Amino acid sequence: MTTVLLVDDDADNLQALRTVIESAGYSVVPATSGEDALSKLSDARPRIIVTDWQMPGMDGLQFCQTVRKQATYALIPIIMLSANVEPVGEAGCWSAFFRKPVSLDVLMELIFRFSTVGRTTRQAFLECADCATSRWQGVDARGWP
Repeated sequence: MTTVLLVDDDADNLQALRTVIESAGYSVVPATSGEDALSKLSDARPRIIVTDWQMPGMDGLQFCQTVRKQATYALIPIIMLSANVEPVGEAGCWSAFFRKPVSLDVLMELIFRFSTVGRTTRQAFLECADCATSRWQGVDARGWP
């Protein structure tokens, strides 16, 4: 079963997304902050990460940067969700960016694409380019320091 690490400081958002993702057959490991997610990362061994951007303490951007610096997790697809517009110059840190409220059908289609065995971020992007409602791009881990 594919595991999704779900990070959001809003309990209602966390529960709603968890319910939708689990009902599609995925295992969900919830985290309420970037720090909490980092502490669960090694035990959870997620195949996909879905994170909110704006959280107290370590925000989603800092969380993504920290994950990408670890070779073990550098290729895990990260889906960033935010009520704000995508920040310029940071787009390569995540695999996909969606403004809230995100279409759950689009989100679940992308999670499915990322969870398919052998799929890379780039392959999922090419296959699902028409389902994305916002700009996103694949991550090339070779570009990370």
